[in-house]
Parts: sequence; structure tokens; C-alpha cells
Amino acid sequence: MSANTTATPVTWQLELLGGLRATRGRRVLTRFPTRKTGHVLAMLSLHPERPRTRDAVIDAFWPDSAPAAGRNSLSRALSALRRLLEPADAPGSVLVSDRHHVGLATGAVETDVARLRAAWDAAGRLDPGGGPYLDLLLGAVELYRGELLPGADGDWVEAERASLARLHVRILEHIVERHMGDGNARAAVGVARRAVAAEPLRERLGEDTLARCLDQGRAWKWPSVVRRLRRS
Repeated sequence: MSANTTATPVTWQLELLGGLRATRGRRVLTRFPTRKTGHVLAMLSLHPERPRTRDAVIDAFWPDSAPAAGRNSLSRALSALRRLLEPADAPGSVLVSDRHHVGLATGAVETDVARLRAAWDAAGRLDPGGGPYLDLLLGAVELYRGELLPGADGDWVEAERASLARLHVRILEHIVERHMGDGNARAAVGVARRAVAAEPLRERLGEDTLARCLDQGRAWKWPSVVRRLRRS
């Protein structure tokens, strides 16, 4: 399967964390013809460089359908997405497909998931003590507005959801570590508060942050910090 290289580039900004939202210019889509239609787009967007087989998409969303019915359901979903996402004068500018595969045209979508992962990767190449490192991590954590595609289920999303939740936790840990290294216990506690509801951080990150506040001679903060970290 090859992308339509003659179509006018169309780039949609997709938010997948905390809910599904597609934006292009002034157009904002938060509702799709059916829930499955939106989730098909989300599935293709998680790894746009890797087209999916039609059978894999059908198995994910219409597993109990007869083969012909499953193919028809997928075709209807793809047609609906084309009408929503592609300009009339640029067919194939977002969705590309053949008899066996379906995917997204190169550059057709940019997602918050990809930006989160890119920020984490970029931070790993920087000096942890530098300002750009902290700025990248803070920007990345702001992208995580909630779990991946709340309400979606199936193997295609559950592993990705768990992976991104773990990444979110790692970023928070690194931000706390940086703040504590800078002697900024107040900022570290603020980040830890955001993490206490995410297991297994409730005890580990909270207790470590409290202990390090004490090590830095901030025992006077103990009562208020305990209350702040345990508040949910």
C-alpha cells in the first residue's frame, strides 16, 4: 500500500489522551458518526507509519460479524472518515487503503501521543541539569490530560494505554527528581500531588519526596506536606 503522493497535504491535530478530538484550523471534531468510527481513526493514528490489515481492524471492532458484514462495516467507517477529514478536492489526503491494508497518508495527522513520546526521547538526550530538559518534561506531562481513549477497549488500545500511563509516571518521577536536585521541595511536592493517585506512586514517590524534604532540613513542612500529598 502506498500513500497518495499527489493529494494536497492535510494535517489534522489529534488528541487521544483524555478523549478523542480532531482539529484542523478552525474545524474541531469531538463527535463522530459512530463511536467505532472515531476509534478506527484513533487506532490508525497511534502508529501512522504502520498500516493495519483490514482483517486486524475488523477483528478489533466487529469481531462477531460475518466476514462480509465486517468488511461492509469497515468500508462504511472509512467512507465516513473520508467525508469528515478529506477536502473534496484532495481525496486520499488522509486515508490510504488497498484491498488488504488501511492507513494514514504521510503527514496527515499529528497526535499528542507522538508529541509526548518525542518530548521524552528528546529529554533523554539533554543534560538533566539544564533548563531545556525540565522544559521538555513539563511540556510532556501537560500533554497527558488523561488516560488514552477513555471508554475504548480491546487489545489494540489496552497495551498502549498501559504503556503511556507508565511513561507518564516516569516523567513525573524525573520532574520530582529534578526539583529535589534543585532544592525546590515546594515544586517537587506539587508534582508529587499530581502523581499520588497513580499506583504505584502513592507510597513510593510520596514517601521519598517527604523523606528528602526532611533531609534538606525542611522538617517544619512535614504536617502540611503530608496533608497535601494524601489529598485526593
